[in-house]
Amino acid sequence: MKYNTFKLRTPLDVEWMKPWLEMKNCQELASLDKHILMYQLYQKIIQDCLIEIKKETKLNDIFFILDEIEKKYAQNLSLEFLAKKFHFHPNSLTRYFKKQTGTTFYQYLQKIRLKHAYYDLMHTDMKIIDIALNNGFKNVKSFEKVFQNEYKKHLQIIEKVYN
Repeated sequence: MKYNTFKLRTPLDVEWMKPWLEMKNCQELASLDKHILMYQLYQKIIQDCLIEIKKETKLNDIFFILDEIEKKYAQNLSLEFLAKKFHFHPNSLTRYFKKQTGTTFYQYLQKIRLKHAYYDLMHTDMKIIDIALNNGFKNVKSFEKVFQNEYKKHLQIIEKVYN
């Protein structure tokens, strides 16, 4: 079971502390007023802590997203699928992914697919069509185009060398 620990921090906005500071200096406040102010103070502290936890969780989301891509790269993986799985709007995930990785989702997915395809080309006797389809490419032509753009080599040359 995971327990969240709250990190107390100095709030940037001290306006919300004014009632608390006034309460300390004012002895004639009714007991109910003191309880209300105290409740408001606790509520604000907890709210600030939860915002911090949410920010930290969002920063960790990218690692889970990248792990999911690595696991499912060979499938028909889409931005919409990941957005739904990780509770993002697709547009938000696009911006978040670009900000965290410096590349778009589809560029990253292609690089992962190419990395695995390149490994298969070098270390297996599989045919190019099987390598392309096993690594998430729709057909050999799309695989060749992406491969040539990335590695600047022609697949037929590699095929001749290894066959």
